[in-house]
Amino acid sequence: MQFTIIIYIIMSVINLIISIILIKVHAEIGAAVGTAVSLVIGDGIITNVYYHKKVGLNVWTFWKRIIRLAVSVSPSAVIGVIALLAFKPTSFIKSIPEIILVVVSYLLCLFFFGIDRKERNKISNNVFR
Repeated sequence: MQFTIIIYIIMSVINLIISIILIKVHAEIGAAVGTAVSLVIGDGIITNVYYHKKVGLNVWTFWKRIIRLAVSVSPSAVIGVIALLAFKPTSFIKSIPEIILVVVSYLLCLFFFGIDRKERNKISNNVFR
């Protein structure tokens, strides 16, 4: 807990410094870059090294799994962008078909590519009893 507090304080200071510098040149984008840099350094690198070395967590397996999930559902994001560009909904009600399309494509991508056989079998057994 103490380690996490220290890391988040350091991340906040890094974020503040980088954001102030970059806001002068790139406005809001500079603030976003400052936040992204501090998150990558703090959460992405330092925290993962700590968990790997001190806690014994296999972060490499964790990140492989996260990347696999992200890649597996990325087609649904592409479908969502195409639906948004093709149909150009003007209200929430008119966007419901696109929302359903994205949710269904997300669930199908996740089911077939994002989870392993054991998880698929558990879901299938519970849904198709």
